[in-house]
Amino acid sequence: MSETVAKARIHLGLLGDYFVQYLKIRVGYRGDFLISVATSTAATAFAFAFVFILFRNTNLPGWSFEEIVFLYGFALIPFGFFNILSLNIYEFGNTYIMEGKFDRVLLRPVNSLFQVLFENFRIESFFEAFTGVGIVVWMALRMHLHWK
Repeated sequence: MSETVAKARIHLGLLGDYFVQYLKIRVGYRGDFLISVATSTAATAFAFAFVFILFRNTNLPGWSFEEIVFLYGFALIPFGFFNILSLNIYEFGNTYIMEGKFDRVLLRPVNSLFQVLFENFRIESFFEAFTGVGIVVWMALRMHLHWK
């Protein structure tokens, strides 16, 4: 087994450990977790309903309704994953620099960027990515797209 594959396995294991620990912390405060999941779900549902209603009643020359909704769903996938991981990037200065926690990251024998990205997650944003996948599949079936 090459060194790159060994490092990848270690990092994937650490990613799973980070995710499980953060999930335990979030589920420990059930009310807060359920409210954040409900608000994220509602925001995604309202945004999809807005796009659905707007483009159902509007005609864009050269675009079908299915194509527009497909593109919206396709855009939700990376947006959802970005929202899952971006929390740490937005709060990097406050959390790591101002509070003095960055030296803890630098002293560990794991990649610093990996630690910063995966220390916290926005678990509720998984719904955005799952919704995007669902919309893409639904519209692809309606448009009879064949993936190559």
